[in-house]
Amino acid sequence: MKIAFILPILLIVIAILWMVFPPKTRNYFYGYRTALSMKTQENWKLANHFSSRVMLCTGIVILGIHIVAFFMLGSGASDLIVNFLMITYLLLTILVVPITEIALNTMLKYKKAFGQDLEKK
Repeated sequence: MKIAFILPILLIVIAILWMVFPPKTRNYFYGYRTALSMKTQENWKLANHFSSRVMLCTGIVILGIHIVAFFMLGSGASDLIVNFLMITYLLLTILVVPITEIALNTMLKYKKAFGQDLEKK
């Protein structure tokens, strides 16, 4: 059951690293990399800014689920429960990509519709 706590904490740490040290330029090693996010520098900045926050929220939710399960079931939880928690972790982590892509598409449509420069605040 202890491994179940390591993974969401790792996700939270990575999200915080991305928030504190965001990737500045498009690259293939560090940051949120999809076809849409790599298309322009503006997309890259938006996608990395948004995905780091989604990852942080996801990590906190997963950690909360694990803490509740740990206190409700104790440290002697069955392998079935641990597997369920790991599948939950996997599914919620995978959801970071479609959530970020939907948000990025929405922001780009807004920019196109209203002619706004999203980088200027």
